[in-house]
Amino acid sequence: MREDYRFDASRFRRVIEVAAAKSGWGTSLPAGKGRGIAASYNQGASVAEVTEVTVNDKTLMVDKITCAIDCGRIINPQGAVNQVQGGIV
Repeated sequence: MREDYRFDASRFRRVIEVAAAKSGWGTSLPAGKGRGIAASYNQGASVAEVTEVTVNDKTLMVDKITCAIDCGRIINPQGAVNQVQGGIV
C-alpha cells in the first residue's frame, strides 16, 4: 500500500467537523426540513458531506449540500472542483 493512501483518522475527523460546522449542523430547522451527514475514505482522500432537504408530502427537495474534502496535494485545482461537483451530482 502506498504511504499516502494510509488511513488517517485525524484527517477523516477533520473533514466531518468542517462539513458539520459550515452546514450549521446542530442548529434548528423549520418543520419539514432536515439534514443528513455522510463521510467516506478512498485512496487517500477523506470526504464528508451534509445535505439539507425539504420534505413536502411525498417529495424530497435537496436545498443545499456542504462538502469538505482532504485529498492531499492538488495539482489541478479546477479538476479537483470538477471531481467533487461531479461526485455530488
